[in-house]
This record gives sequence, C-alpha cells and structure tokens, in this order.
Amino acid sequence: MSLRNCDIVFNNQDKTYYPGQTVKGIVNFSFNFPKEIRGISIKFEGEATTKWTKRNGGNRRRRPRYFTATEEFFKFQYYLLGSQTGDRIEIPAGTHSYSFSCVLPSTLPASFEGKFGHIRYTVKITLDIPWESNQENETAFIIISTIDLNLNPQVKTPIDVSFRKNFGSTCLGCCEAGSITMIGSLPYTGYVSGQEIPLSLEIDNNSDVEFESIHVELKKKILFHSQRPSRRTKKLVETVWELIIQLNDGFMNSNTICTPIAIPALPPSLEHCSIIDLDYEIKVYVNFKGIRGGAYIKIPIIIGTIPLTSSQLGATAIGFMVNSTESSAPPETLNSDITLDPDAPPPPYCSLYPNMRT
Repeated sequence: MSLRNCDIVFNNQDKTYYPGQTVKGIVNFSFNFPKEIRGISIKFEGEATTKWTKRNGGNRRRRPRYFTATEEFFKFQYYLLGSQTGDRIEIPAGTHSYSFSCVLPSTLPASFEGKFGHIRYTVKITLDIPWESNQENETAFIIISTIDLNLNPQVKTPIDVSFRKNFGSTCLGCCEAGSITMIGSLPYTGYVSGQEIPLSLEIDNNSDVEFESIHVELKKKILFHSQRPSRRTKKLVETVWELIIQLNDGFMNSNTICTPIAIPALPPSLEHCSIIDLDYEIKVYVNFKGIRGGAYIKIPIIIGTIPLTSSQLGATAIGFMVNSTESSAPPETLNSDITLDPDAPPPPYCSLYPNMRT
C-alpha cells in the first residue's frame, strides 16, 4: 500500500472548541512510494442523530420498528490539494503536510453522547485516487457551548410552584380532615455547576394528617425525538442529587424549610438542537403518615456556564398552582460581558466540567 500514514493534528491538543471559533490544524501524509491522485479533500461536519428500537409485544415474528432522526448543523468541504475534476497529481514518496482551517458557526449545540442519540463533530480527510477506492481518515472534535444566563431574561425571575392536597372525611365521617399546601420557591431559575440552589419550602398544614418524609431531588431529563417513521419521543430521567428529610416527630404544624441544593459537575442544558433535549428540574415529593400516595411539585431550572450577576437579579416573582387531589406515585465566577476570540483556546470555565458525560 502506497499510503503509510495519515495523521490529523489539531491546533488545540484537547480537540475542544466553542461555537464561533476557528478550528485549525495540519494533515500529515506519509507515502512509501510515489502515488498518483486526483486530490485531497477535507470535510467538517456537525450533526445529531437519534435511534431506538420498539419491540412489537410478544410477537417474535414481527420485525421491530426503528425510530430515527437526523439534524445537520453545518457541513464545510474543500480540497487541500487538487480538485475533483482537475488533472492528476503525482505525490512523491515521503511525508507531506497540509494546513487546514474552518470557522465554526456561532450557534451550535454542545457535543453529546447518550443512550439513544448523540451530537458529534467530525473532520474527514479523503484521498481521491483515480481508478481505485478512496482512502479516508476521520476523527472527532468536541464543542462546548457557552450559555450565558445573563442573556436569558426568563431565568432571572423568581418562581413559586405549589400543590394543594385535600383529604377526605375522618373515620367518623363527621368532619373533613382538611388540606395541606406546599409552595416551593426559588429566587431565580438559572444556575451553573458548583453553585447552590436556595430552595425554600413553605408548608401550610390545615389538617390532622402528619408528614412522614420529604424527598428533594435534582433530576436530569433527556428527550430523544424521532422523525421516521413518525414523531415519537424517548425519555430518560436521572437523579443527580437527592436529600431525604425524615420527619420522625410527625411534623403537623405549618413551617418553612430552607434546603440548599449543591449542583454537581453537570453538562449545561442543551440548546440549538431540535431532536435532543437536555433539561433539569427540582422535584419535591411528600409522604404522609398512614396515607397511601403523596404529593409532589416540579420546578424547572436551566444549567448554564456563565452565572447570573447580582445586577441581573431582583425581578418580580411569578408563580403557578398545581392542585393535587389525587395520589401520586413516589418517585470561579466569570464576567458575562465577554468577547469570543475565534482563535482563542476554550474558555477557562471548561475545566469546571471534567465529567461532562451524559
């Protein structure tokens, strides 16, 4: 074989970039003896794909259904040497190097690897050889998104989420057992890894029912969407932080509980992708003594990469009520005013997320 080696070397050793940057590097070819080619092309590509299988019940004779989707974010291709329609070129034996560059679009979703889908960015080198099969070499690079929470007005506003649990008559049937209301409050809904979420739970117990425990969970939700053969969604939910508050004394009175939630190293919420969603929420589930089934609230939040500054906070609170009348099953700070240099290395906050596996 004439081609001994093809090596793609990026200007960034970690192969990590953010949207708007310029990906640069060198392709090194080593030939054992002269080789006649038509050209050498390079292709940069970013796309998302989803795929999963649905079995048709217990009927093994029926083929499983495959649900898939593809979304292309960008594709850029050109010739490092020669052209598709040009004259043939003879490459001498030895090592030859060719530099490459590609300016990334300013809006790209972060790289992602999941059970039923992924978002990947690749560079493919193709040796266009006349009368022979082309030889290809492909490698991946990583995109880390910049999510500046200061640019999202929705995350700067306080939020209240409530449930109201009504109980039936007492065993004698002479009076109502009353109701319990709980309000979960956040001063804002945008956070970054390493911060604490100051969750406040306001409980108003107007009943004879005692509390048993309160479960507080930070959940990561991933939704994979298909396009073929129809629009379907595959959902994965993972608990990334939890706290169980045991209320052994019965806890019947009204009270306010402040529960800080320490955010671990997490990938930020996913943007600019229509077939994969990555979101977060806080779920608070309440168990009652002697009563089957409890009640819960869910508070959606956004995990970003640049935290809210103090000047961005202090808006008017919003809220909404979720009436729960039926049983439920249990279940380093950076300045936001930055300019991205296309040739700069990845921003320093990337080091905060060494375990960005999803």
